[in-house]
Amino acid sequence: MTRGRKPQADAQRRGGHSPEPEPVLAQALPHGAPLKPPTVAVNPVMSEAWDTLVGAAPFLTAQDAPLVESYCYWYAVFRQALEQTMTLDGRVMTTVAKRDPETGEPDPSTIKPNPDLRTAEKATTMLRQIADTLNISPTSRIRTNIMAVMAASSADELARKNDEGYRKFKAAQAKGALPR
Repeated sequence: MTRGRKPQADAQRRGGHSPEPEPVLAQALPHGAPLKPPTVAVNPVMSEAWDTLVGAAPFLTAQDAPLVESYCYWYAVFRQALEQTMTLDGRVMTTVAKRDPETGEPDPSTIKPNPDLRTAEKATTMLRQIADTLNISPTSRIRTNIMAVMAASSADELARKNDEGYRKFKAAQAKGALPR
């Protein structure tokens, strides 16, 4: 038997645990393009990428929203890594080192590759994969066009062979080689 009153289902619990928020489902704009989710809208870089991508690819639908959101995320990661590797005069910092507190000069014994370059590389790979999935990269569009041409060519070839076979069948029937 427990003492006290029953806890309320929606009460704030100690330890910082609160009920799970309702998932936000992507909705579509009137012309079919997905609406920008709040996670994208709060980040200016992601928001700009979303607007550019959805505006340039009218074939995107509400079902594409999670992939577009992921693309925008990795674009923001790429941009942040890019900004972290660039100096004010435009050079790219390929290595990093701890600085001597007295002189401000880099300590040669602590030089290592810049970790932001690896982050940018990972982001670039992810952007390329997602772009291929969304069919927004030039390579994926060419691949899609080639497949469409091949499918049309195969259909034409099949129809031609079918017609040719039918003519041969009718010719063989006319000669009496095949029963009617």
